[in-house]
Amino acid sequence: MKTLLFTTYDLNLNGAALSLVNFLNHLDFERYDATVLVLKEHEKEIIDKIPKKVKIIYLYKENPYFDALFYKGLSKCIKEKKNNYIYPLFVNSVFKGIDTKLIRKWKIATRRVYLPEETFDVGVCFDEQSYWYLKKINAKKKIVRYAYGEVVSMEDPNNKPYNFCDYVIAQCEGLKEDLAKKNKADREKIVVIHNIFDNDKILEKAKEPVSLPNAKYIFSTCGRIVPIKRMEMIPYAVKILLSKGITDFKWLIIGSPEKEKFFTPLKNAIEETGTGDYIELLGAKENPYPYIKGSDIYVQCSNVDAWPRSVMEALILGVPVLSTATKGGVEQIEDGVNGFLTPIDDSTALGEKLAFMVEHLEEIKNKQVPYRVDNKEIMEKYYKLF
Repeated sequence: MKTLLFTTYDLNLNGAALSLVNFLNHLDFERYDATVLVLKEHEKEIIDKIPKKVKIIYLYKENPYFDALFYKGLSKCIKEKKNNYIYPLFVNSVFKGIDTKLIRKWKIATRRVYLPEETFDVGVCFDEQSYWYLKKINAKKKIVRYAYGEVVSMEDPNNKPYNFCDYVIAQCEGLKEDLAKKNKADREKIVVIHNIFDNDKILEKAKEPVSLPNAKYIFSTCGRIVPIKRMEMIPYAVKILLSKGITDFKWLIIGSPEKEKFFTPLKNAIEETGTGDYIELLGAKENPYPYIKGSDIYVQCSNVDAWPRSVMEALILGVPVLSTATKGGVEQIEDGVNGFLTPIDDSTALGEKLAFMVEHLEEIKNKQVPYRVDNKEIMEKYYKLF
């Protein structure tokens, strides 16, 4: 039996963590023994969804005594600027990137960081945020799964995960091309593997009764309220609909901001356009599927997406989709066939295309066929790498 180690930033309700959970729930435990290394101990909203056979360990362990003595004291020192030595050292290391390796060593020395000592057959970084820790782990084979929809150019060769890993998993072909071009990653190392989706569970959970708005048309958008999701375009798209005489509708936004400041652009856009009566902020939902299923059209507004989960979930539920033309969007959606595409960062175009879909909604719904993800094929691609 091969031993697998998966690293992930957290186990909160987000796309990367949900992808890992779905993967683990389809893993063949007769062939593999799985361990998950989570970077942050307190961020585990969906830990109960991980199979019991999976061992979970934490990289960062809380040390309240150390935090109280050092970090709070240092924070006070910084605010008051009392210590002429510690203050500039800390500012330089945090804001200018100096001594970042020293900080990591310091955390390990104070026993805030715990790395497993055993050797694994395969180590898999399931989100690109945790690749540095995969580099430090003992594994005969190392794989980095690149889930972010935009490739950041890494000038320092020591920081490139592609130099130390055996394979890079890209979520879509467009992302594979970017990885090869921008960071000169070896094309032979890059493999395109899509996310796992539990088709039957999504369909079953969509049957849960929920209260939906009393409106002729319901639109929905699901995801974290963060800058790359561009949900602040929604109020301006609503204005386009109203200008075309489409007024009997509600737009459901399912999700919450990672940080309160991320909510400000959406809040300001709603106030500026006066469209609050047409938009309902539902917050994060552990089960968003009844709301998506109850929608006439699902809308994805992102300017960056590798393989958007909510778009696939809407397709599985047989709901017509309008998506921005992100790398993942253009591969998931064939414009005019199983959904429609609109340019990135263009709220006017988003509103215009949505109005078109409303005008032809009956015809679009009659053509929409529920999609089914071939999880067996996806898992076999992983097994070949292992």
